[in-house]
Amino acid sequence: MVLDDRHLVSARTLTGVRRLDLDGLVSVRRFETIQRTGGYLDEFHLHDRHGIRLTVDNGPAINAALRRALQTPDVSPGPNGLTTVRITRHARTALGITPRSRIPRAMHRLWGLWMMMATMGIPALLSYLTASVLAGTDILGRPGH
Repeated sequence: MVLDDRHLVSARTLTGVRRLDLDGLVSVRRFETIQRTGGYLDEFHLHDRHGIRLTVDNGPAINAALRRALQTPDVSPGPNGLTTVRITRHARTALGITPRSRIPRAMHRLWGLWMMMATMGIPALLSYLTASVLAGTDILGRPGH
């Protein structure tokens, strides 16, 4: 969407509709993983200079909008060779800015699955260990000596 000569992406969130300024992007990340149903999740995590963070599905429309926004002079490499927008290598590959990775796509999705499992499993394990210590049992659930 273009509003007042600014390129915006809007999405409905739990707290209402959010509009992210594509001309003011600060960072672009891509997340890809395997779902329980056998499909996969492929999305971009965007952050703009106004502090708005938005996650959008990777699709042709958002790909085109991001490529257009990243071709502006603000994003071109500066004198030190760095851009003003941080873009992960995985996101650059999805947008066609850099060649595809030699790592198979399934490995990226498997890595995402392992990261999701770790972020859920580690806190669960720590809370179980804490509960065992507070209850006076050992880790296997036997009463303490």
